Amino acid sequence: MVAQELTFQKNRSMKTLVLIITTTLLLTNTGWSQTQKGILTVGANVASGIWRIETATRTSVHLTPSVGYFLRDNLLVGFSLPLENTTLTFSKSASLTGIANIEGNTVGLSLFTRRYLSSTRFKPFIHAEVSYNVNSSRYTYLQGLPERSESGQFFRTGIGGGGAYFITDRFSLEATATLAIANLNVAIRNQKLDPSNRYVAIGIGGNWYVGNGKK
Repeated sequence: MVAQELTFQKNRSMKTLVLIITTTLLLTNTGWSQTQKGILTVGANVASGIWRIETATRTSVHLTPSVGYFLRDNLLVGFSLPLENTTLTFSKSASLTGIANIEGNTVGLSLFTRRYLSSTRFKPFIHAEVSYNVNSSRYTYLQGLPERSESGQFFRTGIGGGGAYFITDRFSLEATATLAIANLNVAIRNQKLDPSNRYVAIGIGGNWYVGNGKK
């Protein structure tokens, strides 16, 4: 009886070990098929902009839903709809124009590409994007002058990188960092890139992967 019990325990332990190893291998490799040619992605990213401005405090929040398609294995291209709210607050001593703050809302249409660098469950990537944007801004003044509003259009571009971690074979969480030119029109017109015209956006998001890819 003792020998039979030991044999039973040994067999059960071996089955458990095989199950654990098999599950681990499956979880490690399921993400590969989801970056194959032919896969469609639907996702969203939330980011905050970090600006270098000595005379004011600037904060921005970005929400970017997106759709993409893998043209090749690990090569994603797509469109996104960047939505942004930005507030620029001047100190009394720094504001030469009497402006207290500027609050703006921006909506755009972006073309992006992303290259994944790994075939494992965690996939680092690099990306680039360019967008056309429409902006409306509201100016508030220190001396109690009437508020005024402005609107305009501009192009924006950025490059960066990040990493995607596949929670399941159909969903990944991601973290991104993007160095961007806030207004490409101004940079071209002035023939220089002012520090206040560039920023770093740090974001988190998720992607759903649809389809079976190539056969």
